[in-house]
Amino acid sequence: MKSIPPVKPPSKRERFTLRLMILLGLASLIFFMENMLKASVRGYLPLYWMLMVTFGFTCLKILHEWYHYFYITVPETPPTTKPYTVDIFTTFCAGEPYEMIIETLKAIQAITYPHTTYLCDEAGDPYLREVCQRLGVHHITRTDKKGAKAGNINNALTRSSGELCVILDPDHVPFPHFLDPIVTHFNNPEVGYVQIVQAYKNYDEGLIAKGAAQQTYQFYGPMMMTMNRYGTVLAIGANCTFRRTALESIGGHAAGLAEDMHTSMQLHAK
Repeated sequence: MKSIPPVKPPSKRERFTLRLMILLGLASLIFFMENMLKASVRGYLPLYWMLMVTFGFTCLKILHEWYHYFYITVPETPPTTKPYTVDIFTTFCAGEPYEMIIETLKAIQAITYPHTTYLCDEAGDPYLREVCQRLGVHHITRTDKKGAKAGNINNALTRSSGELCVILDPDHVPFPHFLDPIVTHFNNPEVGYVQIVQAYKNYDEGLIAKGAAQQTYQFYGPMMMTMNRYGTVLAIGANCTFRRTALESIGGHAAGLAEDMHTSMQLHAK
């Protein structure tokens, strides 16, 4: 797995170029909408206004993204001042490939920052129980399946005690230095969670993989970094490190199909 260099803030030249492109794009949008509002292009009015509503929504979406690009900032990593106890959780459901979860467990165990690893096994799989014993991973299962993934994680939280809790999906393979630049952000007592970027290891294998990766980088890059600027970063369902006391203050992960969004909103409301 290739190493990923640290993210650097844009240079003055890059920032100037980006903002110039945004201003030119804004001028183009104004010119486009001005021409689309002319009577000579309206034609059949019901279809015309449906088209204009679609264009209007698309323009608002673009402007929202450009706003984030215009003010993009890269948060600085604070210096190390104290150690933290860390629990790392990943999940397994019946039918998921063994080789995938085993690769993830091995990668988690290779993380250099001291931590305790937990496999939240919804299937109670005896083979994975043996694998966990061999790798030094805590195997946790439950009989009450309420709350889906959030319930699975919340069950594990009651059986662990680390100050920080990391949630990883079973197909996410962390780098050994994964935690090193993360834990120091919790020196600030106001920080309840740190959302971590995910990357694609098969980025160069084809156009589909490259397109999917770039779409992800756009969200985790300028969008999330600018959201961090005004304190509204989302906690995604994976690759997120929580302060345990922050999760406990809202009763653990919120259940539901959008548990990450609900958890974020509840934490921001605190």
